[in-house]
Amino acid sequence: MAADAQKNIDTEDAEHRVAALLKRIQDQGSLPALEANVANLSILCRKSSTRAADLAAVIMRDSALASTLLATINSALYRPRIAVQTVSTAVVLLGFEKVQSLALRISLFDQQRKNTKNRTLYRLLLHSYFTGLFAMALSRIAGFRNPEEAFVAGLLNQLPHQVLANAFPDDYGKMEQMIKSGVATNYACMKTFGVDYDELCQAIINTWNLPDTIARTILKIGGIRNPLYPYLREAIAISDIIFHQHRSHNDTLLLVQKRIQELLKNKKFSVFAFIKAACTGDKHISQFFHLSDEDIARMVNVLKDGCYNAGSFVNLDNFTDIGKDDAAEAEERSEKLQKFVDDINQCVQQVDDILEHEGTLNQALMIAQEAVYSLVKPTHLITARINTARHTIDGVSYVGDAAKLQPAQFSISLTKDRSPVIKCIVERRTQLCDAFSTDLLISAHLLLKLKLSSVLITPIIIRGNTLGLFFAGRSGSPGFTRDDQVAAETIVQNLAAKIPDTENEQDS
Repeated sequence: MAADAQKNIDTEDAEHRVAALLKRIQDQGSLPALEANVANLSILCRKSSTRAADLAAVIMRDSALASTLLATINSALYRPRIAVQTVSTAVVLLGFEKVQSLALRISLFDQQRKNTKNRTLYRLLLHSYFTGLFAMALSRIAGFRNPEEAFVAGLLNQLPHQVLANAFPDDYGKMEQMIKSGVATNYACMKTFGVDYDELCQAIINTWNLPDTIARTILKIGGIRNPLYPYLREAIAISDIIFHQHRSHNDTLLLVQKRIQELLKNKKFSVFAFIKAACTGDKHISQFFHLSDEDIARMVNVLKDGCYNAGSFVNLDNFTDIGKDDAAEAEERSEKLQKFVDDINQCVQQVDDILEHEGTLNQALMIAQEAVYSLVKPTHLITARINTARHTIDGVSYVGDAAKLQPAQFSISLTKDRSPVIKCIVERRTQLCDAFSTDLLISAHLLLKLKLSSVLITPIIIRGNTLGLFFAGRSGSPGFTRDDQVAAETIVQNLAAKIPDTENEQDS
C-alpha cells in the first residue's frame, strides 16, 4: 500500500513538472496551438456523418492551406493524371483520412518553419522533414492506406527537441551534448529540464490532440497495434546518417538497407536508389531547401562513398516560404476530372443513403459494387468475401456480360500466394495486371468464360479488417488505368468511412 501511495505521489509530481515546463514553453510562444481550421478538420474526420463538402468548407476558410493542399496533390508525389482544381475534388480523390493528415502536415511544417530562428533549429527541421518524407515513401511501398500519417509522425519525431531548442537554446545545447556523449535522451532531459522526455512528448501530443496512430508512432510504441513504427524507425536512421546525428559510414547505411529489405520482404531494395527517388519525387525539396535533382544525385553518390556533410548541400540562408508559386498551378481547370468527381460523389451518396436508412453491410456492398461497375466499366465484376472456415476467398455476387455466371465459381485458396488475387489480400492494396501474362490461379472453366485481357483487384478494407475484394476484368482493350484504380479505391474508402464499428464486427 505504501509503495502504491508513493508511486501515485511520484506520478503526480512528474505531471506537475511537465505541466509547469509546458506552460513556460507556451508562454514564450514556442508551442503554438494548432490552427483552428486544422483542429476543426481533426474533429470532422472522426465523425461518421462527415461528407466531402464539410471538409472542403473548413479547408477553404484558409486560402494558404487550400492552395498548398492543391499544389501538393498536383505534385509528382501524388502523380494525378489530370490537374486537381478544387478542394472538394481533392477530398473525394484522397479520402477523409489522407486530407486530415495532409492538412496537419502542411500546418505543422508551416508552424515549425516560422519558429526556425537559428542553425540548430534549422538542422532539426531538416531532419524532421526528410524523416517524414522517407517514412511516407517506405509506408507507401509497404502498401499502407494512409502514408501521410507516417509523414506527420516523421515530421513530429524531433518536435520536443525543436520546442526545447527554441525556448531554451543554452540548456538544450547542454542536453544535446549529453546525448551525443551516449547519455539516454530520457535521462539527459531529466537532468537538464527536470522532466522525462517521453512524458514531454505525451504532453505535446495531448495539447495538439493528435490522431492515435501518429501519437503511438511518435512515442515509439510498436507491435501489432502500430505497424507504422518500424518504417518510421528506419526513416529516422536514414536521416540520422544524412544529417550527422550518428557517424556516417557506408556499412551503417547498408545495415539500414538490410533491415528494410527484411521489412519489405524485398532483397532488391536499394537504400541509395530509395533516397534519390524519394527526394527527387518531392518538389518541396527544391522549393523549401533549394536542392536540385543534381544536388540529390551528388548527395547520394557521397553517401555511397561513406561520408556526408549536409551543410555542403543545404544552405540556411536560402531557406524560403512554402508554396509561393503554387497558387497558379492550382487554378488549372479540367472538365473531365470534374465529371469524374461528380460521378464518384453520386455513387458515394447512394451508398450513404442505404446506410442511413438502416441498410446492412451486404446491401451497402451491393450498392458499392454497382458504383464500381458504373465508374470503372469492366466487362465483369465479382464481389468476393474471405471465408475463414474454408480458408478461401469466394465470390458472393456478380455483375457483367456473362449472364449465366455463378459468383461461387470464383474461389481461390488463400494459400495460393502467387495469385495477384491473394497478393491483393495479403498486401492490402490494389493490383493492376495483364491477364495474358499473369497466372490468376482461378479455374480454367471460369477463365474460358471471362476471356480476360486485363484485371483490376481492389481490397475491401473496413475499419482495418480486410473483408474481401472487388475483382474487375476487361475483355479486349483498353486496359485498366490509374483513374480506374482511383475510382474503385475511392468508393471503398468512402464505404469504409460510413460503416459503424458494431456492424463491421458482426460481418467480419
